[in-house]
Amino acid sequence: MFFVNSFSHTFISPSGTISSITNILCEGESVNITATGGNTYQWFLNGTLINGVTTSLLSANQPGTYTVNLISSFGCTALATGQVTLQLVQKPIVNFTYDKYCAGIPTQFTDQSTLVNTTLVDFSWNFGQGQGTSLLQNPVY
Repeated sequence: MFFVNSFSHTFISPSGTISSITNILCEGESVNITATGGNTYQWFLNGTLINGVTTSLLSANQPGTYTVNLISSFGCTALATGQVTLQLVQKPIVNFTYDKYCAGIPTQFTDQSTLVNTTLVDFSWNFGQGQGTSLLQNPVY
């Protein structure tokens, strides 16, 4: 008597997505990019493999376009749906002028900050030693 054991598996390619809560990368910061659908992951920046990162979370600190291969527990590979493109926003170069510097006389401060790849969203002036603050672009103090 002769028995043949037949063992078959259907290997299905993984399916998942890549996402981030923002596409803005502030200079000196990082952005978390997440992927779903794989057992392990191969991350790419501008088409170049990022060595050493095989988890579903990537802490990205470079601008560019990120993609990810999903790898199943059986070794099947598929590209995740979508991509994340991070745009670098450099830190502003803070600069301002003022028209007076006499105690007790209102002083007009004028913002002259330099911005690269962005528009300024918030202002926060602190006049020091508990003397007051302002959220205006060009405050009078």
